[in-house]
Amino acid sequence: SYSVTGVQTCALPISIDTCGVCTASQFDEACEFADLILYDLKDSDPARHLRNVGGSLETVHANFRRALGMVARSRDAGARPKRLWVRTPIIPGLTDREDNVRGIARLLASEAMGLVERWELCAFNNLCSGKYRSLGTPWELEDAPLLGAEEMGALVGAAVAEGWPADRVRWTGMTRRES
Repeated sequence: SYSVTGVQTCALPISIDTCGVCTASQFDEACEFADLILYDLKDSDPARHLRNVGGSLETVHANFRRALGMVARSRDAGARPKRLWVRTPIIPGLTDREDNVRGIARLLASEAMGLVERWELCAFNNLCSGKYRSLGTPWELEDAPLLGAEEMGALVGAAVAEGWPADRVRWTGMTRRES
């Protein structure tokens, strides 16, 4: 079990979902008791990342390296090891390019081998379109089509071609029905 500010808590697994756009101290505090860190790496290009996400890719990478260190230290300490999954949302016109996936794969292959348990390429879905409409809020992706399974498979292939192990990358989510 964990003790948070003197309060005893139960030994339930704790997960945190983050894109890493925060200070190092905020990141450390948020991840301190996490058993599983779900870390979004959305783009490999700093200018596109800033434009589309609004945060610095340098900050995202620095905190990702902090997560890698946490995983490594938890294994070395013989304590309950932290686990790390990377997720990349595959959004039409924004992150669905092969060069983007290849760039993230290069980062993972060079810095995260053996520390990232799983990398998910998360297929875009437009299920929230109705919510945007009901709120009267325009959504730039409302008419964006779902990606096809072949497109998602090709992105997985690009990741593997850059050196990331095939057994640790997969695509998830809804895809376009092919006729």
